[in-house]
Amino acid sequence: MPSSVEVCRCGKARPVDTTTPPGPDLSSAADWVEQKASSPAPEEKASGLSYRGYQQLATVALIAGLYFGSRYFNEWRASRAARAELVEALTPGVGAAEAEKIAALHHKGCFAETYQIGWGRRGNGTKFDAEKYVTCVARKANLTRSR
Repeated sequence: MPSSVEVCRCGKARPVDTTTPPGPDLSSAADWVEQKASSPAPEEKASGLSYRGYQQLATVALIAGLYFGSRYFNEWRASRAARAELVEALTPGVGAAEAEKIAALHHKGCFAETYQIGWGRRGNGTKFDAEKYVTCVARKANLTRSR
């Protein structure tokens, strides 16, 4: 097959160039590609993971971390909101300093008893029983009135 074309697509004649075009000589490239294709691939270590394996493992770890992290972040946010409401509700009756003391002493235990993490989609199934929470704090702080 000739390396030059005598007629251009537009129909005009091209001048014939007798010199070799400048650039790399690719005459041995086909042989090199055939050699690489026929040679066996280097074996991976049997005990190690490849780079792609590490990428996949890191991706799975990231997704799992985001999933579980979001569940516990929602619990932390609900805990902070419940504690703030508890202090706000107790302040008129016992004073701000005493309300903070009661919340510091009893909030964590009572909240743990009354909050359940929902493991469904988008936190469905998360339950917080506010009535049971208030009863627990009042019982532990001896705020219930004797009848």
